[in-house]
Amino acid sequence: MTLAATLRRFWGLSLGFCLCVVLLRVPAARAQEPGDLEAAQAPIRTLYGVLLDCMKNADSLGLEGRRARMGAALEAAYDFDFMARKALGRHWKKLDEDQRQRWRDAFTRMTVNTYAVRFNGFSGETLEVESAEPSTRGTVVVRTRIHPADDAPVTVNYRMRQRGGQWKAIDVYLKGTVSELALRRSEYTSALERDGFEALLASVLKKAESTEVGEG
Repeated sequence: MTLAATLRRFWGLSLGFCLCVVLLRVPAARAQEPGDLEAAQAPIRTLYGVLLDCMKNADSLGLEGRRARMGAALEAAYDFDFMARKALGRHWKKLDEDQRQRWRDAFTRMTVNTYAVRFNGFSGETLEVESAEPSTRGTVVVRTRIHPADDAPVTVNYRMRQRGGQWKAIDVYLKGTVSELALRRSEYTSALERDGFEALLASVLKKAESTEVGEG
């Protein structure tokens, strides 16, 4: 499978049906200042550097090595607290503190594992951060493009927000518009309502340990 095809599958687009993008409410943030656009790009540039290095050294690192290196980079680049909470929508308020922490940990582990499994080799790809622009409620959209060696470029954009003085991604958009967090929320809330919290948690933890490209 080509990297471009893998990326499309990564974000759940290989099924070929249209999904309505849910606009997730983002808390208000301070007004942007000069230098914010460049600062917002920095975590993604760092993440892409780590991903590319892991791809080039995939065999020597192995899956566990890639999990460790990508995990640290993803924790620095992503606001997992926000993303894990928003992925459950209104159901988040129904969870106790122990359930919330277990969900946050499982959500993070699953995301890291997905990257480690799917970015598992190098064939001449390039990962390019192209630009950044101001967006709603103090956020910044960082526009990037992944260039596979053997397929058309894939556009991946990141919505960034400051937290504790650090810019972090709060959503990822494939093809520039399809919200990864909205897709996850649709999937997880349906499973939660159907099977309950513990069953959903077990499913996500299973994906967090998977070594198969087809899962996730």
